[in-house]
Amino acid sequence: MASYLVTGGAGVVGSHIVETLLQKGEDVRVVDSFSTGNRGNLEPFNHKFELIEADIKDAASVKTAVSDIDYVIHVAAQGRLGKQYYRDVRRFIRSNFFSRQNTSRLPSMMI
Repeated sequence: MASYLVTGGAGVVGSHIVETLLQKGEDVRVVDSFSTGNRGNLEPFNHKFELIEADIKDAASVKTAVSDIDYVIHVAAQGRLGKQYYRDVRRFIRSNFFSRQNTSRLPSMMI
């Protein structure tokens, strides 16, 4: 049995990945800041996975989250752009680029 970290696990895509991994009997850890993710997406699986409520833009949180993990599935992103993107492009870049930068430092674990 492998251990997986799913970033953005409370989002629509992430929660389906969590569900699939749990159905296969894998150990799952989720890291999500809930800035756009929904806790309700994870309720059917409560107590079957480990949850770390953190922002993956924080390198220390990422380091903690990947401890004893075999694979990282990175699907966290700042979604729902629309007009918001044009009003605050710096926030979008910080959320999506720097979070990717933190997780990409783990190339042997990324799938």
